Amino acid sequence: MKQATVLLVLFCLPPAFAEDPPKPTDADAKSKIDAISEAVKVGDAAAIKEAIKSAGDCPHLKVIVALQGILLSGNPDDWRVAAAAALGRMKDNGDAADALNATIPKTASNIQVFRGVCSAIQEQGHRSSIAALLAFARGRVSKHEKEDLDAIDAAIDAMAAISSKSSAEAVLDIWHKCKFSGRDPHQNFKEKVAQSCRAAMRRLTGEKLGDFAEWDDWWEHEKGKLNDDLSRK
Repeated sequence: MKQATVLLVLFCLPPAFAEDPPKPTDADAKSKIDAISEAVKVGDAAAIKEAIKSAGDCPHLKVIVALQGILLSGNPDDWRVAAAAALGRMKDNGDAADALNATIPKTASNIQVFRGVCSAIQEQGHRSSIAALLAFARGRVSKHEKEDLDAIDAAIDAMAAISSKSSAEAVLDIWHKCKFSGRDPHQNFKEKVAQSCRAAMRRLTGEKLGDFAEWDDWWEHEKGKLNDDLSRK
């Protein structure tokens, strides 16, 4: 009887839920920003990167703005990549996603920093980034500039990390745009973009198809059978 009473009490207890972490305060934000400024004054490279990394634990708008400033500045590349990574750790944060998305076209000329931005977007996985990456890649594929291939590949790869119908449709849109964008003045430009798109579609769907026509046909027949996260209904 005693055991039954204990079980009854346990069943009657309200379910325990993990509490949301407290929102960072202005004081928290100031502490993180001051730590970066102090490390810069001292000139300790390791301390600077550690302070930037630590700022990723404080998803406050002032910290987000400060990190974006580091990312867009003329600072050393490793500081800028660290700032992107810190923003990427702020998951489910629309302001951090907006900050990263805004840097896409502005960092593309520096492939190391741009890959850092795309890696951060992959880690964050915010769906607002799909449209920003699509706009960037569409604008570049029609120019057929060999210098853009690495950045285009990084952008497409970042989309492939966000499991969504929108990602698949964006990849196919880029592939179509490139395929039918006129002459290819630089040998194999279109094929290299196609390789990036093919790899992204395989990563998103798990399917192993070949050229654009096969993928486009498969998508038209299968998309209605998929949930928005690309899982089967």
